[in-house]
Amino acid sequence: MNSMSAAHDDEGYTEQMKSAGKNMAALNAVYELQLQEASTRMKDTKKFYDGIASSF
Repeated sequence: MNSMSAAHDDEGYTEQMKSAGKNMAALNAVYELQLQEASTRMKDTKKFYDGIASSF
């Protein structure tokens, strides 16, 4: 393998790693939103059941 080919391969690898990093960041952002929404739903459900329990 010559040096020009190796340099081209390195550039391709670098671009793939940049793309993978961006994809991981996007997935992480979606995951964090899902966690926040789940937490909010759990808190709302707890309030609802606490309200039912206090009415007895």
